[in-house]
Amino acid sequence: MGRDVSQNYLIGVGIADITGEAGGVGMMGMARAQQITKGIHNRQWARAFVIGDNTDDNSGKRILFVNTDLGQLFESVYHEVIGRLGEQFGDRYTDQNTVISATHTHSGPGGSAHALLYNLTIGGFRPDTFEAIVAGIVEACVRADADVAPGDISIAVGELHGASVSRNLFQFECNPEDEQKLFPAANDPQMTQLKFERDGKAVAGLNWFSVHGTSMTNRNTLISADNKGYASYLWEHDWAGQASVAKAQGEYNFVAAFAQSSAGDMSPNVGAGTAYGPTDDMFENTRVIGSRQAVKAKELFDSATEELTGPVDFRQRYLDFSHIDVAAKWTPNGKDTRTWPAVLGQAFMAGCYDGAGVPFVKQGQMDRVKILKLLDHTMVKVPDHVAAGHAPKPIGIATGLMSPPWTSQVISIQVLRVGQLAIVVVPAEFTIVAAHRARAAVQDALAGQVSHVVLAGYANDYTGYVVTPEEYMIQRYESASTHFGPATLPAYQQELAALATAIADGTPTPSTATPPDLSESRFSTSSTLAMPVAIVANRKLNAAAIHRADTQLNPDKTKPKQRFGDVLTQPNAGYSVGDEVVAEFVGTHPNNNQRRGSTFLEVQQKQGTEWSTILTDDDWSTKFEWKQKPNHRSVVKVRWAITRDTEAGMYRVRYLGDALKADGSTKPVVGTSREFSVR
Repeated sequence: MGRDVSQNYLIGVGIADITGEAGGVGMMGMARAQQITKGIHNRQWARAFVIGDNTDDNSGKRILFVNTDLGQLFESVYHEVIGRLGEQFGDRYTDQNTVISATHTHSGPGGSAHALLYNLTIGGFRPDTFEAIVAGIVEACVRADADVAPGDISIAVGELHGASVSRNLFQFECNPEDEQKLFPAANDPQMTQLKFERDGKAVAGLNWFSVHGTSMTNRNTLISADNKGYASYLWEHDWAGQASVAKAQGEYNFVAAFAQSSAGDMSPNVGAGTAYGPTDDMFENTRVIGSRQAVKAKELFDSATEELTGPVDFRQRYLDFSHIDVAAKWTPNGKDTRTWPAVLGQAFMAGCYDGAGVPFVKQGQMDRVKILKLLDHTMVKVPDHVAAGHAPKPIGIATGLMSPPWTSQVISIQVLRVGQLAIVVVPAEFTIVAAHRARAAVQDALAGQVSHVVLAGYANDYTGYVVTPEEYMIQRYESASTHFGPATLPAYQQELAALATAIADGTPTPSTATPPDLSESRFSTSSTLAMPVAIVANRKLNAAAIHRADTQLNPDKTKPKQRFGDVLTQPNAGYSVGDEVVAEFVGTHPNNNQRRGSTFLEVQQKQGTEWSTILTDDDWSTKFEWKQKPNHRSVVKVRWAITRDTEAGMYRVRYLGDALKADGSTKPVVGTSREFSVR
């Protein structure tokens, strides 16, 4: 049977839970050691998309794009996923054609990196969170592969205003006037939406829009997928009618992914001050900014008439960004230059509009503070020629000169083509003008072959920020966090253009470096006390020799005459729409079992003589809160805000957990509240 010419591509979609440890683990993003997980507001998900040439013999090229509700997608996770996919699919999905992107929520458990810098405020590598993330991503990919069938992809591009604002206007205004005029409000409102269909039925949407995942502030301690997570939830749950309890089990009728683009200087906090926008409530801000993205995305989705047609192709290469020679063509001053080993400037520690850092450093401060000068004698002294190469950056932490490096330097870049769309894949946070230059480099190289270019940031690894050379000069937070010196962006432009040219010419792009395996140099929570010694000596920490006490939780206990699951606070007898139901239980440590693909809570409705679960800990209207008590006791609180669409009737709340016993085994725990009415 020949190819159905009305369906241009092979498409497959999948979704799976990637939520890690909900109790006592440092959150990734704000670099605040005191911000640790204490429950769940909504779960984190991986959403996978397979796109392939639709050929008679099914031999065409494929790409795999995965969007994850994570703060960063670290090289550690990426390569473990690639390895496991290889075990199942051979060379079908490799680092050549696979992209795993993060939405950049700042409200998920950390500890999934091998690079030391990103575990410092977490307390170390977290094997269980790492496994939850990796296993969930692989599960989503397997489901997408099993779902592959002929279909069509349409594209629509529009503008969304009121969902983002520049968080570093001084930096933006350093750019040439002609580029500033491309962004009249100093922000990038462009939204790109893909529509996936089979036989005229919509099955998925994939969206790119630039805005930080910081609607939830650094005071939050509940796991949250932030504004992009809410946008996905609104579409999948409210508009597509997909229950969270079914989605967790791999039963879905629509997948809506909101991927990140060039959010380096784009904040969701559009209100009057730091972490305000548009209200003074972070949960409401998350809902509002997420809703605005979803509404615009759905508008573009419904109006998408331009079908993608043409080949699927890709090029990828690993490069050592600690030394890339950059041709004069790509530099503002028209001179040859190079990149340098990774160095974070002192303004990296100052934080930014969305979250303040240490008080002794300010953004734009060019005089190096005394405490950082002292570190020259305890960590590593930056050679004069490297310091000169990073100028005018005041040296903060020379992560690339540590042994092994504290941040990635050998990194992957990619360019994907799907018909007239090019996807530029980078492992960093690009400011909007930097992204404009990167997209232009690819657009020029693929002139006549693509008419749309989107940048997919936070993908396949994480290497901080990328700003323009002009923005770099004033050393604000983002420019201080640009790892490889003022030529970082020109190096990206040059190398991305080379990949795009290879697609146009049909030539290969072999890698020039291989990422080091840092799995044996990571540190765990049990080695935290040894960190200062290791840092001072700049010595490798051997994970194989470290006792993994971080995974050995103490057995759960209760007060005398209490049992796990006992109800400490019962709900009221009756409630009305708009009320909040609260029930409190004798609990267990949530890290005993992350309940990936399951839930810690259920809101159940009585239907005849049976009880039916209508809500889980992934639903927006629920919260699962955990509190550690003395002597290894836990108390959990379940909250349910009753929404307008709730039917009148009888309800109850259930808590689901797992108690750790002295022999290391676990037993399931269930707590059930009394019945109550909703009228």
